[in-house]
Amino acid sequence: MRSPISFVDYYFYNRSSFLLTMTVPVVAATPYSLSRFFHRCWIPSLRNAALYMAPLAALLVGGILIWTTTSDGKTLAMTPPKKFNNLPRRIFCFGDSLTAGLSPPGMELYPYGRYLQEALDSKENTKYIPSSVLETAANGNSNNLYNVTWKGYSGWTAYQLEDMVKYDLAEVSGGNSIDLAILLAGTNDLGHGYKPEAILEHIQTLHAIFHDMNIPTIALSVPTSKWQENHPEAAKSAQQINEQLEDWAKYSATTTKIKEDRDNLATYVPYPIQSYDSHGEKWCRDGLHLTKLGYEFVGASLVPVVAEMVWKEE
Repeated sequence: MRSPISFVDYYFYNRSSFLLTMTVPVVAATPYSLSRFFHRCWIPSLRNAALYMAPLAALLVGGILIWTTTSDGKTLAMTPPKKFNNLPRRIFCFGDSLTAGLSPPGMELYPYGRYLQEALDSKENTKYIPSSVLETAANGNSNNLYNVTWKGYSGWTAYQLEDMVKYDLAEVSGGNSIDLAILLAGTNDLGHGYKPEAILEHIQTLHAIFHDMNIPTIALSVPTSKWQENHPEAAKSAQQINEQLEDWAKYSATTTKIKEDRDNLATYVPYPIQSYDSHGEKWCRDGLHLTKLGYEFVGASLVPVVAEMVWKEE
C-alpha cells in the first residue's frame, strides 16, 4: 500500500500540474506529508513564479518611465494624451452659382470652397488651430485637419435648393458627421422678383434643415451685384433680407424641433465682397459672378470665422 508521501511524490514527478482538491486530502493525512508537500511543490512554484515575473515587472516599470519622461529628464503626467475625435473637421458649402464658382464667359468653375480649403491648410493660418490639436493630432501640420466640400446650383432659388440639400449632404458626407455648413442663397430669388419676406423664409428653412441634424451654419448675406445697382428695389430687398437674417441668426429660434435650451446654431456673416466694382479684378463682366481672384478672396476671407466655429469646443 502506497504511503501519502509516495502519492505526493507521484504527482510531483509525473504531473505538470495537479488539482488542489485532490492533493489536499492526501497531504492532510500526516504532518510529515504536509511538510513534504510545501517543500517539494509550493515553495519551488513560488520561487519559479518570482523568477518569471521579475523581468516582466522590470519591463513594465521601464516602459512607464520611458513613456512619462522627456529627453530633458522632465517627468510628464501619466495621463494618456488627449485624442481628438471627429478629425478632419468637415465643412460643407451649399448654395447657388456663387457657391459653384461660375465665372462667365468661361466654363471653368472656381468654387470658393476650394480656396477655403487651401487657405485653412496654409501654414499662416495654423494660428487659428488650438495648439493642443496641432501637437497631438497633426504633429504641427495643419494638413488633414479640414475637409471642405461644396455643391452649387446655377440659377436656383432658395426654395429650389431645399429639395436638394438632404441628398447632397448625404453624398458629400459619406456617412461622416458635418461640423459646419456655409449657406449662400437669395440672389436668384431677387432676379425673379420674389418678396423679401418669402426669400428670407426659404433661406431660414435651408438653415433649419441643417439645424435639425445639429449642424451649425454660417448664413452668408445676399451679395451685392450690378443688377442691384441698376434696380434700386432689388437692392432695397437685399438690404431688408440681410438685416432680418442677421437678427434672426442672433435672437430667433430656428425651428421648433430644436431644444429650447440649445443655443442658436446660425451665425450671420456678411459676404466678403461688400460692393460692386465694374473695373475691379474680382468681378466678371456680367456684374453678378466673380473671377477666380474674387472667389479666392471669398474663400480666404472666411477662414477666421470658420476656424473659430469648428474649434470652439477644443
